[in-house]
Amino acid sequence: MIRAAVATQVVDAMARKWAVEVADKLENGPRRYNELLKDLGDQITPKVFTRVLRRLEAENIISREVVDRSPPGVQYRLTAFGSSLLAALDDLALLWTERHAE
Repeated sequence: MIRAAVATQVVDAMARKWAVEVADKLENGPRRYNELLKDLGDQITPKVFTRVLRRLEAENIISREVVDRSPPGVQYRLTAFGSSLLAALDDLALLWTERHAE
């Protein structure tokens, strides 16, 4: 029963639109706002993207850091919790693929 509850938490946290895409973009290190937005292309508006980032930050999936360099700005980083969610999703995808591959 505990596994089911944990799996539900993982899926709930990452099932929101853009959560996996943003976390995946941050897996290899911190990125600035405009870099992330550019990587997602024209699929998301800046307003919606800002909401997504704030939600992921509130859920401790990503962290936001103000960078004091030229030009000033912010960068986002995947937290340890966010990394563990991505790892759990990778495991889940692998397991599902193994069980349902034809």
